[in-house]
Amino acid sequence: MDTFYDKHDKQYEAYVNNEKQSKIAEAWLNLESLDYWRHNRILNLIKPILKQNETWLTIGDGRYGSEAAWLKRHDVVCHSSDMHTNLLELAYKKGIVDSFSKQNAENLNFEANSFDYVLIKETLHHLPRPWLAIYEAYRVCKKGVVIIEPNDTYAYSHFLKKFFISSKNLVKNLLNKKVYKDEYGFEEVGNFIYTINMRELEKFLLGIHKTRIAFNNINDHYFKKIEYVSTKNTTLKEKAICLKLKSAILIKDFLCNLGFLNYSIGEAILFKEKPEKLIVHNLKKMKWNYKHLPINPYL
Repeated sequence: MDTFYDKHDKQYEAYVNNEKQSKIAEAWLNLESLDYWRHNRILNLIKPILKQNETWLTIGDGRYGSEAAWLKRHDVVCHSSDMHTNLLELAYKKGIVDSFSKQNAENLNFEANSFDYVLIKETLHHLPRPWLAIYEAYRVCKKGVVIIEPNDTYAYSHFLKKFFISSKNLVKNLLNKKVYKDEYGFEEVGNFIYTINMRELEKFLLGIHKTRIAFNNINDHYFKKIEYVSTKNTTLKEKAICLKLKSAILIKDFLCNLGFLNYSIGEAILFKEKPEKLIVHNLKKMKWNYKHLPINPYL
C-alpha cells in the first residue's frame, strides 16, 4: 500500500533557502520569544521524569532540534531525529544539538531499548500511520515514551461540549472560516491532524500487557508572528500581545473547568517499566494522573 507523506520536505527546504521562511526558522532559536515561552511551559510538565545523563530520543524534532536542545539544557543526553534534517544539520553545526539522524518515525533505525525515554512532541498529528510510530518509539525505549499532542476535541455524548462546539462553529460560519465536520482538521502542508485520546493510549498499553501510564493536560494558543515577540515586553505592542496570549489561555482554562471544552494539549507517559516512587510522587505534585491499569488475569 502506498503511504502518503505530507509536504514537509518542501517546507523545510524553504526554511533554509527562502529568506522570509528562514527568518521564521531563526526566530525559533530565540529563548526570549513568546513562542519559546509557549513550548517551554508545555515541556516543563515532564521535568519529574528527567534524570541527569539519561539518554533520550526526540522524534519529529526538525525545528533546529528544539526539543533535544531543551533536554540538553536540563542535563539530559539526547539524540534528535526527523525525516527532514535540513535544520538539524545547521543545529548540529551551531552546537545546539549533540547528535542527530534522519529517521522515519514509523520505522526507526535503532535497536530495541536503545534509549531511556523517547519524546514525541507535536509529531504524531503529521503522520499517516501514527500508531506505528508509537509502537516503534515503545520498542526503542527502556523506560517510557512521552507523547505531547493536540487533544481530541470531539465531545461524544457530553452535552455542554457539544453545545459549545456548535456555538463556536456557528461563529466560524458567520466569519467565513473553515468548519470541518466532527471537529476533524487539516494543515496547509497536507496532513490530517491526528489528535490523541487518553483512553486509546491506555488500550495501546493493555494490548501489549503493560499497565502503567500517566497523563496531564494543558492549554495553549498561537498567534501569527508570535515568534518575533519578546517576553521582556520592552514595547507596548509586545505587552499587549503577551497579555492577549495569556488571556486566551486563561479563558480556555476557565471553559475547561466548567466542562465546556477539552484541554488543547494532552501529555502522556507510556511507561515500559515501573517508575520509581519518587518519580510518581513528583508527577502527582505537578497534577499528573498516574494510573496502574488492570492486569490481564488470564496471562
